[in-house]
Amino acid sequence: MRKVLNILESTSMAHKDGITVQDVYNSTGRPSPQEIQTIFEFLLQDTMNDAYWKLLNLKIEWSLTLEDIVWDIHLVVMGSGLPKMAKMYIILRLSEIE
Repeated sequence: MRKVLNILESTSMAHKDGITVQDVYNSTGRPSPQEIQTIFEFLLQDTMNDAYWKLLNLKIEWSLTLEDIVWDIHLVVMGSGLPKMAKMYIILRLSEIE
């Protein structure tokens, strides 16, 4: 509870006109579900080279850590409709990155 209160307090000090969910994500440096979904989609759809550069640019632009991205992508992969073998392969690779 203390952590939640600290986050809300720091977010409210930075945003005097009201707090949105995106403001909280920005204050904590965590990627929002929409940002993670965007990353997941281009990881599935783009070539390896394109996905790498897009991820690198978004990581810098949105000030994300690789650890946060890997953790949240893991959750998206587990909830996706991908075949079980594909999920196992992706999760194995994510664990190596982590």
